[in-house]
Order: sequence, then C-alpha cells, then structure tokens
Amino acid sequence: MRLRMRFPLGFSTQEQSSNRLQNADCTTPIPACKRKRLLVAAGLLPVALIFQAATATLFGEPASAAAPPSRLMITAVAVAPEDRGFVRSTHAGVTVHDWDLKPIARIDTGLDHVHALAFSPDGKTLAIAGGTPGESGEVELWSWPKPARQRRIEGHDDSVYDVAWFADNKRLATVSADQAVAIWDSSTGDLVSYLEGHSGPVLALALTSDGKHLCSASADHTIRLWDPASGALIRSLTNHLGRVTCLAFRPGKNDGRPPYLASGSEDRTVRVWQPTIN
Repeated sequence: MRLRMRFPLGFSTQEQSSNRLQNADCTTPIPACKRKRLLVAAGLLPVALIFQAATATLFGEPASAAAPPSRLMITAVAVAPEDRGFVRSTHAGVTVHDWDLKPIARIDTGLDHVHALAFSPDGKTLAIAGGTPGESGEVELWSWPKPARQRRIEGHDDSVYDVAWFADNKRLATVSADQAVAIWDSSTGDLVSYLEGHSGPVLALALTSDGKHLCSASADHTIRLWDPASGALIRSLTNHLGRVTCLAFRPGKNDGRPPYLASGSEDRTVRVWQPTIN
C-alpha cells in the first residue's frame, strides 16, 4: 500500500530526499526524529511504523493490541523532546512509546476524541487537542517529561483538529470544525484572538518561525493567511479544488526570503506557495 497523504505534510530537513514511503496507509502527521533520522508514520492501520528517513526503509512496527481496529486507528503522533520516543493517540487513549516501540506510559486525557498532539518549543509541555464532535473543542496541557495535566483550554464549539505553539511558549493556536481559528494564552488558558472567515471546518494550521504569520486550511478549499498580532486576514489562497487538509512551512530561517508553505488537498495535489507575497 502506498502512503496516502491525507493529513500529513512536511518539508524534509535535509532537502535532498525524494523517497516515497510504502507499506503504510497513513492519515496522521509524520513527525521526524532528527537525532535518529527516523520518521513515524501512522493512520488507518492500528500500528505506528518507523522508517529510516534517508532510505525510506521500514525500521519497525509494534504488535497490534487486542482491541477493535476502529479504536486503535492512530489519530496523531508527536516525537518527544530530545527524540526520547514518541507519543501517539487513538480513540482508546494517548500513550508514550520508546524507539523499541514499547508502550512506556499512558496519558489519561479526558477528551472524547484526540486529533492533534504538539510539544511546546521548550519541551516542557504537551498539548493534546480534540473534543466532542458537534459539542465542544478543547486542548489539554500536560507537563513533560512527567505527564501531569496543568490546565484545560475550552472555547471552541466543535472538535479541535490542529494545534501549534508560538516560539515564545506563551501562546498557542488552534483550528476547529466550528470554522474558527483561535489564539490562546498558554499560561492562563485565556482567549487572545478569535479569527473568523472560513466557511467550512478548519482542518490544519501552520505558523512561520517568527510567529508573524499564521496559515489555516479548510474544507472550504481555501488557505487563509492571518496576522496573529492584529487578527487581520491578509489574503486567501484559492487554487485548490478540494478540502485542504495539511500545511507545513519550510523549516529554518528564511534569510530574508519569503517563507515557503506547502499544502496538501483532497484534489490530489500538493502546492507550494510564498503566501506573504501572494
């Protein structure tokens, strides 16, 4: 089976690899373990697959647990700080695994569904995002490396599909099926900005490394570029012909060049933009 890029998308940190991953039917983000040069792939299969990034060869996969496949479908994956294993979520819960693919801890989230995981830039906090479809969207903040729930951020009217941290560790952004983008104070859980304009569920977001621009992707086929400081909409990118399900900015410093953004859509295209200059 070929890797189906429905939700995952990311720029290579080495920029020379063009390998295609096979043997997995994946629909969740594919984070990279930089020190070990590994990729974690997961999705419709009830296992997480570990690939060597340089060669795209399968490194290992854990044995599936005795539970219904619908409960074990992996919905999100995040590599732990300092590449010390990874965290994955399913509809049955959130677990921490080492690179030998053994579960080493369980995080007892109170969310009905988990759709996204994100570690803060300083590696001290894990954001777990999700909610109850049609009712509420929430983010739980957990301390790391010893998981303990610090606070719950509430305010969306439907499930949260993605979450991202600003580089200052003080704010985080969320997008939701309620068609909104929100920015929160991570220390208090207070709402900072509420950005409206999409006409369908918002499925993904990406922040520039300096935090001056935020892009959101939606089921309305558009990508919207926002100024997080003012909450103003800068422009809309409308070339996609299907739901836009994933976004990623090119990593690293731009050295004065406009940032590059990659987007993936159900129209079966991946497009690369310079959104700040249209």
